[in-house]
Amino acid sequence: MSGNASLLQADGLINCAYSLKSAYAKNAIWLMNRSTLGSVRTLKDSYGQYLWQPGIASDVPNTILDHPYVETPDMPAVAANAFPIIFGDIKRAYVIVDRVQMVMTRLTERYADFGQIGFIARKRVGGQVVLPEAILKHQIHT
Repeated sequence: MSGNASLLQADGLINCAYSLKSAYAKNAIWLMNRSTLGSVRTLKDSYGQYLWQPGIASDVPNTILDHPYVETPDMPAVAANAFPIIFGDIKRAYVIVDRVQMVMTRLTERYADFGQIGFIARKRVGGQVVLPEAILKHQIHT
């Protein structure tokens, strides 16, 4: 975990969870990188209870404040003024679209010496936030 882990506060996550509109809270999940997740797992509420809770059965996910999380390597690390955590109903907030059909290219000459045929597949996809109110970005304040 980074030296900035102490910037992460339990009250901040609790406030984030309860600031999301009720319509999106039921299906909300947390997104953060592995380092941030490690820091969150050490946070306790005012009663000394960990915010992170293990799933009690094989089909029940681990949770943070009763919501599942997804480890997302591309999220930033905990740092002053950073946004290392996203919380919300991602399925309603974000759309991924196919930009073009998949294109396959057959490489017959390149592997001819080996008696093989190679293929290259390309597909262009895109995505964007379409319902911003369904997610919150948790900012680290100093």
